[in-house]
Amino acid sequence: MTGNVLKSPVVCATEEELNLLHQQYDLTDRKKIRDDIMVLKDWMKKESHLVAASEYFCGNVIERLYFVGKGSVELTKARIDKYCTTRSLAPELCLNRNVDEFAFLRTKMQYLILPKLNPKDNTRIHITRYLTSDLDDIPLLLMLRWILMELDYSSCVDHHFGVRCIVDYSNFPMSYILKINPMLVKKIELLGAKAYGLKIKGIHMINVPSFLDKIMTIIKSSLSEKLAGRINVYSTYDDLYADISKDILPKEYGGNGATCAEISDQWKDALQSEDGKKIIQDIEKVTADETKRSSCKFNEEYLGMPGSFRTLSVD
Repeated sequence: MTGNVLKSPVVCATEEELNLLHQQYDLTDRKKIRDDIMVLKDWMKKESHLVAASEYFCGNVIERLYFVGKGSVELTKARIDKYCTTRSLAPELCLNRNVDEFAFLRTKMQYLILPKLNPKDNTRIHITRYLTSDLDDIPLLLMLRWILMELDYSSCVDHHFGVRCIVDYSNFPMSYILKINPMLVKKIELLGAKAYGLKIKGIHMINVPSFLDKIMTIIKSSLSEKLAGRINVYSTYDDLYADISKDILPKEYGGNGATCAEISDQWKDALQSEDGKKIIQDIEKVTADETKRSSCKFNEEYLGMPGSFRTLSVD
């Protein structure tokens, strides 16, 4: 963001949109931003538990965390620590991934991060949709690993005002409810909020079957009150357009964008490209070495859940 417009085959932002982001956070001094980023990189190299991670930490991620920290170097240090440490505490979700392991999954579902920002509020739109009701052989953990891998890639090439998530429940089977682990849902929320610093502006549910009402209370109870309050259920696509512009939505949702299949293929190609593989390989190494931390109080100080993050169960 301190340089040219970010280039990516799957997500993009115009110079005007990036300037608006700077203005929103009142961070328009590009030289100060560059200087502060250098201070943060030097700081990582002096922290024994972050030295190894500093070699592979994407500068774009540091800059995004800097914006989330409202330009405070000290707040950004804390966010960098959370990013590295939370990932190291959730290896089953964040680490040891390969695009090839998701080949079968991609025949059953799509996770799409749309290429253009939502002009209504410059948020990035994420869409989860199911291609079949036969999901019994797809563990929830595998879905979440795929979602986080796309997030890892996008975090290295993208900036935005926040995220809006569309969840399309067409084809979603009632039997899959049994695979939803509230503790795993909570762990994902912690990763999104504490590590990735995502500002989720809304969760928009469409084509929701009646049986899902029975577990909505359970799902909401697993989330923070703030996030649960941002869940919206829409009966028509017209209601969705009030929050998300038709211009950027896929054709399947009455939009003017590419089809979901086309966007999905673009993401597959991006992640399988040499640049994509390098981004994922590098970010897999961005973890904290807890054996070298001078004070091992991360769970208590950063998560507010003393001793619990490691023990969240995963099916």
